[in-house]
Amino acid sequence: CRSWRSVVLSHPSLWSYMYIFHSTEDAMDPLLPRVHSKWLRASRNSLLTTTLHLNFAGSQKNTKLKRIIDKILSQYSRIKHADISIRNLPRSQNYTISLPFSPTFEYVSLEVPGKHGRTSLDFTSCFSSSELRTLTTFEGIRWILPSSPNQILHFPNLSELEFYTDVTEDIGNV
Repeated sequence: CRSWRSVVLSHPSLWSYMYIFHSTEDAMDPLLPRVHSKWLRASRNSLLTTTLHLNFAGSQKNTKLKRIIDKILSQYSRIKHADISIRNLPRSQNYTISLPFSPTFEYVSLEVPGKHGRTSLDFTSCFSSSELRTLTTFEGIRWILPSSPNQILHFPNLSELEFYTDVTEDIGNV
């Protein structure tokens, strides 16, 4: 019904929850990137709750999966809840994942198994937030910390911290 479509599209918060799951060795449905892009457009400026569980097994050269990851990460300033798990990231290609920290983050869980160090959580632009409640990073995630001694990480409402990571700067800043 046309009126229902109009109502749904006029409420961007209805489009702010995204769950993308691809874990088979089969090729990804070619419609998924287009649906994902339309979903982001419909959410307009709403803060996003994103669950992204992708497995590159059987699709090591799948540029569509990479585009979805890049598109989500480009929206980092709109994300309030990020649960990102990426398995079997192609090693042969020079593909990196960097998530800049945002003051909008309330929950962050980042898991990209592998010791190749191509995934990072970057605190250099934003190192303080009263919104962050939960931060979880798993082995292989590099934390990029601010280089200035005046820029100490400050998360006063953080109630859960779990990390297995490579820290690229002074651990005293954590």
